[in-house]
Amino acid sequence: MGLPLTNGLTVAGMNRHGAVAAYTVTSSSAGTSSACWRYDNGLLTNLGTLGGNVCVATAINDFGTVVGQSTTAEGYLHPFVYANGQMIDIGVLSGVNSIDDTGIPWAINSSGAIVGQSLAATGETHAFLYEQGILQDIDPTALFSAALGINDAGQVTGVRILPGASGTAYRYQNGVFEDISAPGAQSSVGRLINQTGAVAGSVTTSAGQHAFLFSDGAERDLGTLGGTNSFPSGLNDHGQIAGFAFISGDTFHAVVANDGVLVDLGSLGSSPGDVSRARSINASGQVVGWTNMPDGTATAFFSTGAGMHDLRGLLTPDSTTPITDALYINDAGQIVATGLVDGRPHAFLLTPTSVQTELSVAAVTVRYGTRIELSATLLSASTPVTQRAVTFAIDGATVGTAITDNTGVARLTAPHKTRAGEHTVSAAFPGDELYASSSSTAMLNVVKARLMVTSTNATRHVGAANPEFAASYDGLVPEETPTVLDGALTFATSATEASPAGSYAITASGLSSPNYDISYSDGTLTVTYDVRQRVEHGKAARVAAGTTRRRPRHSKSGPRS
Repeated sequence: MGLPLTNGLTVAGMNRHGAVAAYTVTSSSAGTSSACWRYDNGLLTNLGTLGGNVCVATAINDFGTVVGQSTTAEGYLHPFVYANGQMIDIGVLSGVNSIDDTGIPWAINSSGAIVGQSLAATGETHAFLYEQGILQDIDPTALFSAALGINDAGQVTGVRILPGASGTAYRYQNGVFEDISAPGAQSSVGRLINQTGAVAGSVTTSAGQHAFLFSDGAERDLGTLGGTNSFPSGLNDHGQIAGFAFISGDTFHAVVANDGVLVDLGSLGSSPGDVSRARSINASGQVVGWTNMPDGTATAFFSTGAGMHDLRGLLTPDSTTPITDALYINDAGQIVATGLVDGRPHAFLLTPTSVQTELSVAAVTVRYGTRIELSATLLSASTPVTQRAVTFAIDGATVGTAITDNTGVARLTAPHKTRAGEHTVSAAFPGDELYASSSSTAMLNVVKARLMVTSTNATRHVGAANPEFAASYDGLVPEETPTVLDGALTFATSATEASPAGSYAITASGLSSPNYDISYSDGTLTVTYDVRQRVEHGKAARVAAGTTRRRPRHSKSGPRS
């Protein structure tokens, strides 16, 4: 970035356009001085001072406004804001110009609202809000307070100590404090706040100091990787946290917290130097930081949220390579990194070229009428590419879009009314500022659903015409009726009006469908006699068998002698 060669270099921040704020420190026999810088689109600007020889930048917003501390001509250390080519003294809450009356701004939002801490007239350090030229003490009753972060909605986070209490994290807006506490907490600090109002910070308990996430009114202790402590360094608008956590002893690893669960990103080093630290995370879940190498030296790393890569290995051949740390990554994938050249610290802005990706969509076989679960995996150099939109289509018609998870997999439930047969399912990743587009296709085989058509049992009397037959359907897809079937349902039976009483099969046929494999089950026609027919039938049967009874004849004369 062309910063002058000095004894020390600190990068204060980077905005979404790639503008960077930093300060350098120069030591000589005449003393130590520092200078603030803004690098924006290739232009490096020295921000000057408030009249003294010290300037320390602390933050930059998306419009390139820089805040920090600077000494006045009298040597007083005051907070400043630099905008439109001018450095403005914000002043201190005490209103007194003295060596002891200092202030420091820690954050600035897109509207230019600035928060920090300053010595108040009471002698305590209080959190302040500077907005539209007015410096306000937002916590006048505190024994100590500091405002460390502010989002574009004006929500503020930090730490405060009230009389009789310990340090407590908070979320503040429009004059109202909301304490962030947890059972067993000895103290807590809110360090980062995103655009949704979620807060990341640290909570200290008897077990150690742990990172926490406060969202939806609840505080979640993120725990560790088995060691004592964990710390947050970055927070994106999805509530993902980047930081580091101890495994055991002095060994710690870079981590990402997804939905309150720590993911170990590992390290590129080996014991006893098996250590790494994540510093920043963007909206896509991409993470940067530093890691030890097997030889004990440090290098910057890049991660998509699973594992890590030596950032030097991802640079184009013409890029400068002596980077040792990656400090910030914005949503465009730009990275601010630092390193040593000839023993002097340098800062580098890395702008991504299109990184090749591989997208593979899974083949699917389902039965008609059941849910179609589509999935596709997006990788870059065998590493999952997370938080990217993948669009699915069946036979060229878009059915929906899904976001890749921490394993690079996007999943989508497609409409279940896709007709039976062979189809082409496709998935496409359109690419972005960092990753090149990719796509793939696979076979979707929808087999016919099984449908059983069962003839309904029926009865009639001997000599009567056959009734109108009916059937029931077992296997129709929900919300479908027999009207979706082709053909005409017909019935056949061997029973005629002349058929005697008995049981006869009712056989159905005549239907077809591209989506159903249709089979039939016979019903039974039972032919019976009515009461009158049953009597007549009995007489006829006895006559036919010669068993009809006759009355005995009696003589009118007396008995024979």
